[in-house]
Amino acid sequence: MAEADFPRSFGLCDLHGSRWILCPSLCFVCCMDAVRDGRTSIVRKKHLLLRITEALSSHHKAAVSMLSLDKSVVAVFAETLLGMLENGSNSLMWDGIVGVLAQLSIALQWDELVLSLLKCINKQVLGATNFKEIQPFLVLLGHLLNHHPTVCGQFVCYQANLLQQLCCGLAYPDESLRALLCSILSHLFGLRGSFHCDASGLVSKLCLLLPKALSFAQQRQLKVNGLGFLRKLLHIDEFVSSLMDSASFPKSQKADAGAPSLPLLLKKFLLCGEGNLKIAAVQCISTVISHRPAQYALPFLQADLPEFLFETLFTTDELLIWSIYCCLSTFKEEHLFYTRCHTIYGMEVLLQSMCHLLALTNTEAQREGFCLIWEIFHRQPAGLQLFPGCTLYKKAINVLKAGVVVQGLDVSSQAARAVSAFLRKDHAVVPLPYSELISLLESLAQAMTMSSYPHASGSKQHSVMAGGIAPSQRDTFLINAVDAFSSFCRLAMDCRDNIQLAENPFTAPDLNRCGVDNLSNLIQSLYCTCDTIFVGSVLKSFDCNSSMVLMERFFGALNLLFDMSVEMAQMLCSKLASCGLIKFALEVKSAFCGGNRNASLNAICSKFLCKLCLILLPPDKLPPFLQREWKVLFEVLERGVPQLTATLPELLLLLRVGYNPSIFDLQLALIVLLWIAQMKEERIIEDAVLLESLQQFVLSLLGINVTAPCFTLRILFHLLSTSEHGCPEMNPSHISSLLYLLPTPIDIAAIYIHRPSFLSFVFHYERLVSVLGVDFVCHWLEHMEFTPDLPVLHTHVVMDLSQPIRSEYHMARMLSLVQSCPLAISVVMEVVCKGEMCVAQRALHLVQNAVADGSHSTTKKWGVCMSEIGSTSPLAQTLHGVLLIILQRFDHAAECANLTLVLELLCTVQLSAGRQYEMPMSDFRTFFYVCGLIGRTIEPESSKLRPAFSYLYVMLQSAPQNAWPRLISTVLSNRGMMELMQRIITPGPMQDKWTQEKLSLCCVTCTLFANLLLCEALCSVEVPHSLKLNLNTILLIVKPDKDKDLVLQAAMLQVMTELLRCHFTSSLVTLQLQSSIETLSESPPPAATGSSTPSLSLFPMSPLNLEQMSMLQASLQGHLAQRRGILGLAAATCYSALLDFASARSAMVVSHLLAQPWNHILLLTLSPEDDDESLCPTSLLITATMLKHAGGLKLVTDSLAQRLIELITKGPFTKLDAIVKHAALVFLKQLLSGRVRESPGLQEACLALTSQLSTENAPNPHPILLHDRGIVLSSSHLAGYRMGDMTSTGVLPILIGMPLTIFFHFNCWALFFRSISPQG
Repeated sequence: MAEADFPRSFGLCDLHGSRWILCPSLCFVCCMDAVRDGRTSIVRKKHLLLRITEALSSHHKAAVSMLSLDKSVVAVFAETLLGMLENGSNSLMWDGIVGVLAQLSIALQWDELVLSLLKCINKQVLGATNFKEIQPFLVLLGHLLNHHPTVCGQFVCYQANLLQQLCCGLAYPDESLRALLCSILSHLFGLRGSFHCDASGLVSKLCLLLPKALSFAQQRQLKVNGLGFLRKLLHIDEFVSSLMDSASFPKSQKADAGAPSLPLLLKKFLLCGEGNLKIAAVQCISTVISHRPAQYALPFLQADLPEFLFETLFTTDELLIWSIYCCLSTFKEEHLFYTRCHTIYGMEVLLQSMCHLLALTNTEAQREGFCLIWEIFHRQPAGLQLFPGCTLYKKAINVLKAGVVVQGLDVSSQAARAVSAFLRKDHAVVPLPYSELISLLESLAQAMTMSSYPHASGSKQHSVMAGGIAPSQRDTFLINAVDAFSSFCRLAMDCRDNIQLAENPFTAPDLNRCGVDNLSNLIQSLYCTCDTIFVGSVLKSFDCNSSMVLMERFFGALNLLFDMSVEMAQMLCSKLASCGLIKFALEVKSAFCGGNRNASLNAICSKFLCKLCLILLPPDKLPPFLQREWKVLFEVLERGVPQLTATLPELLLLLRVGYNPSIFDLQLALIVLLWIAQMKEERIIEDAVLLESLQQFVLSLLGINVTAPCFTLRILFHLLSTSEHGCPEMNPSHISSLLYLLPTPIDIAAIYIHRPSFLSFVFHYERLVSVLGVDFVCHWLEHMEFTPDLPVLHTHVVMDLSQPIRSEYHMARMLSLVQSCPLAISVVMEVVCKGEMCVAQRALHLVQNAVADGSHSTTKKWGVCMSEIGSTSPLAQTLHGVLLIILQRFDHAAECANLTLVLELLCTVQLSAGRQYEMPMSDFRTFFYVCGLIGRTIEPESSKLRPAFSYLYVMLQSAPQNAWPRLISTVLSNRGMMELMQRIITPGPMQDKWTQEKLSLCCVTCTLFANLLLCEALCSVEVPHSLKLNLNTILLIVKPDKDKDLVLQAAMLQVMTELLRCHFTSSLVTLQLQSSIETLSESPPPAATGSSTPSLSLFPMSPLNLEQMSMLQASLQGHLAQRRGILGLAAATCYSALLDFASARSAMVVSHLLAQPWNHILLLTLSPEDDDESLCPTSLLITATMLKHAGGLKLVTDSLAQRLIELITKGPFTKLDAIVKHAALVFLKQLLSGRVRESPGLQEACLALTSQLSTENAPNPHPILLHDRGIVLSSSHLAGYRMGDMTSTGVLPILIGMPLTIFFHFNCWALFFRSISPQG
C-alpha cells in the first residue's frame, strides 16, 4: 500500500470502522499495516509503536477488550514484530518493538503469546554468535521475567542450554550487555529457587566469569546487577562451596583464572563510595558465612573484612548500619573476631552508630545492634580489656541507658540483655563510674515500670506449663531485666572483693567526698530498686501470666542480693516477709514444682526461703542458749523447705497428722515460715484455721514424750498468741500440754517474745499466769523503755523479727491489762514487792502509770513543765484498800528497798484519790501505820523516809478539815518521827556535800513541817514536841545562789512564810537566834535560846534583826526577778507574808520599804512583755501585794494594771490554771478596793471579771509531785492559799521539770532601820 493511500487521520478509520480503535484517533489494524509496510519511514514506525505502547498502558481495559475479539490479529502482529527483530531491523526501532511486545504480554496475559515469545528468544540466543545482535531479545526476556515469572520459570526449567549460553555472555566485553545478562540470570536463578545445576560446568563457569566481571566492572549498572546476581547465587550451597574453595587455590591458578577471591572482591565494594553497593556487599558476606560459619568466617577474618565493616559504620545510612550489624553477628562463633574487637576494630564506632540509630525509629536495626553488642560483651575473652578507658565505658553506659527505655519491647529486651553482659568484672575500668552505673540501674528500673503488667483483675491466670511455652515479649523483657539486675549484684560483689575497684582511688575528690562515686551508694541503690520496683514488677507478672524461667531468675537475683550487705539485707528481708514474699514463694513452688517437677526452680526458691530465715534470725544475735538450737533448726529448714511443694491447705493438713519422722522436718519448716510471716504482720493463713492446726501439732509433739526444743516452743507460743485473738479459746488441755513441753526448770527467756499479743495471750489463761506470770512480767519490764531516772537494765537478746513496735503500744497494752485483769495487777504487785530492785522500780513505774488512768498530759505552765491527772482510776481504788496489807508483810526491822517502792506507790495512790470530803477509817489506819513506821526508823538516811514523809504530806493536803486535828496529833505525838525531822532539818546549808537522796529527803521534810505549821495554826492541838530552828540557817539557805538546790530553797521559803504568818509564835518551833549572820558550817554552833537580847527586843521586826531583815528582803527580790517558776511563786507568797508581818508591827516600816526604788525595778522586771499571751501567777501576786500595802504610793502604773487585765480577759476562764485563777482573783480584789474607784469603766470591768472567775471552780488544793526527785509539793501551799478556803474540785498538777533561776541580790536597808531603831 502506498503512503498516499493511508488515511490522513487515524482517529476515524474509514477502512476498519470503530472495531479496532485502541483509543481516539488510533486504529490498531492501520498501525499494524503501517509498521509492516516497508515504505513507511523509520521515524513514523517508531512513532506508531510508541502510540500503541501508550494506548495499551493508558487504556488497558478498552485495549484488552478490543484485542481479545480476534487473537489471530495479535499473533500476526507479534510475529511481524519478532520478524523485524530477527531480520536485523534498524536498532532505533528496538526499543519500540520490545516495548510493544512487552506491553501486549502484560495487557493480554496470554500464556500462548508469552510462550511463543520465549521460544523465539530461546532460538535466537542459542543460535547467536554475537550477543550484540540478540540484545533486544535479551531485553524482551527481561521484561517477560519481570511480568510473567511463573510461565518463564516453567519454560526455563527445561532449557539448560539457554542458561549455559547466557552465562557465556558474561565474558562479552560490553558492560551494558553484561549488566543486562546479570539481571536476567538473577531473575532466572531466583525463579528456580534453590538451583541445582546438573552440569558442573555451569557452576564453575559462573564462579569464574561473575567475579571476573565484577572485579573489572566500571559501569554502575553492572556493579549493581552483578552484586544482585551474586547475592542470588550465594544462596545456593554448591555455588558458595565452589566459590570459597577457589579462594584457597594456589596463586598461579588464581592468576591464570584472572578472578580474585570473593573476600577481596567484596572488600573492594566496601571501599567504594556508593551506599547501595556497600549494602549489597555486606549482605553477600552475611549470606556466605551463614552457610558454614565455622568454615567460611575465617577467610573473611584473615582478609580483614570485619575491620572494613567497622570503618563502614561511620555513616548515617540506617539500612547500611543494619546490614553491617547482621554481617558482624555472623562472626560470633569465631574466637579470632573477639580478640581484635578491643584493638583493631574498636568499640567506639559501634557505640557511635548505635547512638545515631537510637535517635531514629528503625527498631529492627536497633534490635540487631544490641544483639551484636551482647555477643561482643558476652563472648569477649576474660584476659582482653574491651574498654581502654573510662570515657568509652561511660559511652557504652549511655547507649545501654538509651536502649532500655526504648518504647519497643523487642529493642529494650535486647538492650537489657546487653546490660547483663556488659556488667562483667572483666569489662570494668578504673576508676569505675559508680554514678553512671546507678543511672543505668535507674533507667532499667524505669523500663521495668513502663513495661510491667497492669494490675491483675479477677482471678489469677497462671500458665503452670510455661516452661514449654514461648514467653511473650513482656516476659522476655522481664527475664532479661532480671538477668541484668543479677549482673548488677554480681558486679557489686566482685567490686567489694577488689580493693582497687571498691575504693576507686583515682576518682575526683569531690565525688568521693559527696558519696556519689562509691560502691556503697551503688549497693544502696540496688536494694532501693529491688524494694520499690523490681519485686513489684515480677509479682504483677506472676499474677497475669507467670513464667517459670522468670521466677527462677527472680529468686536467683534475690539470693545474690542477700549476700551483698548484711544490714541492708536485713531491712530488705524484713520488708519482703511483710509484703507476702514467703507466701509468694510457696505459691510458686506449688505451681511449678509439684510432683518433683522443675528441680532447679525448687532448689532456688528453697534457698531463698532459707536465706530469708537466716538473715532475719542471725545466729550471732541470738542468746547463747538458742544458738545451738537454731543451728539444728536451720538444718531442719534446709531439709524441710524443699519438700514444701503442695498447696497451703494441703500443707496445713500435714500439721494435723500425728508424729511421723518422714514429714517432721516438713512440719517444722512450715511452722518456722508461718512464724516469720506472722512476726512481719503477714497473715498467710486465717487465724482460726492456723490455731486449730497448731493445737493438733502440739498434741502430736506431746506424743513424742520428749522435751521440745526451746526454739520450737518459742515459735509455737508466738503463733498461738498472734492467731488466738478473735478465735475461740484454747482448750485447757491444750494449754496444759503446751506447758508440759516446757523444760524443767522453766527459763522464760527461752520462749519470751516482746510482743503485745504475747501479753494478752499469757494473761488470758490463768494456767499460764500461774506458771509464767512473774517471770514473764520481769522480762517485759526489762525490754521496755522507761523514763531516764530509771536504771538501764542488761536485757536478754530478743529474737524479734517484727517491725519495731513503739514502747507506747506495749505500755498501752500492759496498762489495759493491769487495769482490767486482776491476775495482771497481782503479778505486777508481786514484782514490786519481791522483785530485784531494778525490775521492781520499773514495775512501780508501770503501776503508777496505770493508777494515772492514762489521763496524764504534759503542758507548759507558769514556767515549768507540768502534768495533769484528771480523775481517780478504778485501779487506784482497788489498791487503796490492799496497800496497808502489803505494807504489813514487810519486816520493818531491816532496811528493805522494796518497802520504799510500796511507800511510793502508796503516795501515788493517795495523790490520785484527790480531795476527800470524808476520810475512811482505813486511811486513818494507814496514816497511823506509816507514822509508826517512821517513828521506828533510827537512821535519817533511810530510803523509806522520803516516800513516807511524802505520803503524810499528801494526806494532810487531801484530808477533810474535820480530820486535821486527829492527823496532826498523830504526827506531833510521835516522838521518834519528830526527832528524825529535827535531825534532818538541823544541818546547815552545805549542800554541795549532800547526796541527791539527802537533798530530796530534806525538801520533803521541810514541806511537811511547813504544812504542820499551817495546820497547827488553824487547829487547837497539843504540841508535845517542838523543833528547833535557826533563822540564820534558813536565811542562808534561801539566799540566791545558782549552786543551791532550787526545790530546797522553795521549801525553806514555805517554812519562812508560815513563821511570818504566825509571827514566830508557834509552839511547834523554838527559835535559835544569833546577833549576826555568819558563815555556818554543816553543824552550826549552838546559840542561846529564849527571849532575844534587850537591843533586839526593841526592834519593831523582832525576832528579825536589822541584818536578817535586810538579807531576807534582798533574797526575796532576787528570787522574784526570775518572773516564773515555783521558786518565784514561793518568794511572792513569802514577800506578801513579810509585808503583812511588817504591817502588823509598824506601818511606817511598810511605807518606807515600799518607797524604795527597787520595788519599781521589780515590778518592771515582772511586768508581762508585749508578746506574752499567758499570765504569770508570780507577777499577779506581787502586783496585788504592792497594791495592798502601797497606801498613798502609786507603785503599780495604770499601763501595767491595764496589761494584766487584758491578759485575764483573753481567757477562756475554763482553761485557766488554778494557780493563775487564784492570783487573778487576788489582783482584781486589790484593784476593786483601791485603784479602780477613780475609774468607773475600769471598776465595771474588774467586777465582771471577778464575777466570772468566782463562778468557776475554786483553785485546786491537791499536792504536786516532782517525779524525778520523789518530792511532793502543794501548788496551793506555794501560792499562799489558806486551807480553809479550798475545795476539792479541779485538777492535779504534777511538776516534772524545773527552769533555771536568775538571781539578783539587793541590800539597801541598813540606813533606814538604824534611823528607826531606839539605839539608832
